[in-house]
Amino acid sequence: MVCVTVNDATNNVQLTNVDFYYSQNGGLETSVPADADGKLCFEQILSGTTLEFRVEKVGYEKETESRIINSDVLDWFIVLNPLVSSLLL
Repeated sequence: MVCVTVNDATNNVQLTNVDFYYSQNGGLETSVPADADGKLCFEQILSGTTLEFRVEKVGYEKETESRIINSDVLDWFIVLNPLVSSLLL
């Protein structure tokens, strides 16, 4: 099983209502909009599969990561940085 969890980069707290976009081995992109718990799991992924994720959340920078899956169980954490308003600088 492979689970991808999205956390806030400033406090390592799991984010909710995250938009997931992913592809396997460069194939068509699949979307999971506004996933409630900020975690997406796959029951069966073949060893050697390349997963690419783009994750988005309002108020945060977008992040894209890819990995080759080589084990039966993988916990994958993606961190998002909050957007900083130029008005605050």
